[in-house]
Amino acid sequence: MSDQPTNAEKTAQQAYDDWRRGVRWTLGCLAAFLFVALIGWDRVEVATHGCSGVVTVWVWCAPLALTLLGCFMAMAFLAMLKNGIRKVLDGDCDAQKMLEVAAICLDRTHLPASRRRSKCLYAVCSHELGYNDVAFQWANEVICDAGASLSQRLSALSVIGAVYGAAGKAEELRRVRDDAAACVARSRVRGQALESRQNIVRAMDARLAQLTGDANAWRTHLERESMGASQQRMRVHATFQLAIQYERDAREARATGDEARARELEAIAGEKYARVARFGGTLACARQAHAWLDARQA
Repeated sequence: MSDQPTNAEKTAQQAYDDWRRGVRWTLGCLAAFLFVALIGWDRVEVATHGCSGVVTVWVWCAPLALTLLGCFMAMAFLAMLKNGIRKVLDGDCDAQKMLEVAAICLDRTHLPASRRRSKCLYAVCSHELGYNDVAFQWANEVICDAGASLSQRLSALSVIGAVYGAAGKAEELRRVRDDAAACVARSRVRGQALESRQNIVRAMDARLAQLTGDANAWRTHLERESMGASQQRMRVHATFQLAIQYERDAREARATGDEARARELEAIAGEKYARVARFGGTLACARQAHAWLDARQA
């Protein structure tokens, strides 16, 4: 087995340094590709002198193909690096470490685009740690930035929508939901990227249904997310909300005198809280799940 630390074992500084090292290596390789392609363009006239048209076309295409290949490989590897560092939050559910990474990025970068990405990440992590006031401020700063991309706006709107939903503010959440739907409508992405953006709106719709009395729609959404969400973080969140629903159902059953049903529902809630506590990392919902389990054992 390798002695290298896993993603979960790395400190925030190590995760940031690995990401920066990967970015520099990728850009260096791209520069090398472009340099070789430039030499190829410079030799085209010599190579095609006296050659047939077919040979000329192939020689002209070679530097272009090399340039495109270099750009494609660089974009693919940069996407892998981004997904790798995001795994600290989305896979390991370590919002505290990811917040520290975002803070390092904000401290060390001065490019507007990079700072906007870091602000988005800071807002998401602050919300995941339970600092909703801080999360709201950072997310609102991103939304007010005219240079923010649709993806960044959607991420910020998702945070603000979650804050409003947790506070039970249905009207405010509805306005945020409409803004998010407008961003999705303007999106030019397809496939999984589009599905991910649409899921943000669906989550707001489900929370609105819950706030307006349609508990079934909310529960259906949670059941689907707890089993099928692509990110561990999303599955943990859905499981936590389901635990709250089962706990509430247990209280209602006990209030009507159905003690057997109440104990059954509490057992289901306990199983889900235990799962959140096990896989939730440093998320606020994991802390709450631990507190619930400790209270039950006391």
